[in-house]
Amino acid sequence: MLRVDSFLYGEPDSYLQQELRDPAMYNAITRAVAMGIGRPSEIADAAGMEAAVTEPHGVGRRPKRSACCDANRKRVRYRIADNLFRFWYRFVPQYATPLQAGRQEEIARLIEERHLPIYLGPAFEDVCRQWLLREMGTSRVPLILDIGRWWGNDPGRREQAEIDIVALCDEGEVLFAECKWREKPTDVDVLETLKHRSQLIPAEKRLLFLFSKSGLTEACCNRANAIGATLVSLDEVEL
Repeated sequence: MLRVDSFLYGEPDSYLQQELRDPAMYNAITRAVAMGIGRPSEIADAAGMEAAVTEPHGVGRRPKRSACCDANRKRVRYRIADNLFRFWYRFVPQYATPLQAGRQEEIARLIEERHLPIYLGPAFEDVCRQWLLREMGTSRVPLILDIGRWWGNDPGRREQAEIDIVALCDEGEVLFAECKWREKPTDVDVLETLKHRSQLIPAEKRLLFLFSKSGLTEACCNRANAIGATLVSLDEVEL
């Protein structure tokens, strides 16, 4: 994807050029979303256009993006569902000059060292969400009625809070999950933060899940046993 003579290097831009009447506008919107900007008003600011263009019901020209909503569907964020587009718009425009000068090997190493762990976080969340849906109805995961993401205010700590996965389950249960794609084992502080943030959402019964790429510390495992949280390793979520 980083070689200018390859098919994939030009595919995303070529697709928009062929399918849309105003590719420049959609290029700007897509690049903003690929950089991690998700709220409609912030996308508009980054893309240099009126907010109405990126609002879900604005002027009839809604950007074609997957909406990630919180559990109560009151707020909307956008992200790119297609991982090829998400990678291309995240990195190719930013490094276009050195890539066109044939420095793709250096840029590939730079992306791997500096950006890849953060970039892969949302993809890991998708995999964890798929695992929950695959396992629902078993002894570990109840029947899931709806699944998404949550963000909002934490009045006690006076800060914005996010939860990677929130699933509304049968019989009033709510499942909360945190997904960590990092090179070191996940420690107990991550689990404590998830437990605290789960209290921000009303629920008859709360189920806590912690997914980790690189394992978990002994303290985290002990705390999980004490509060009944479920720990899931990378090996378990691989399909």
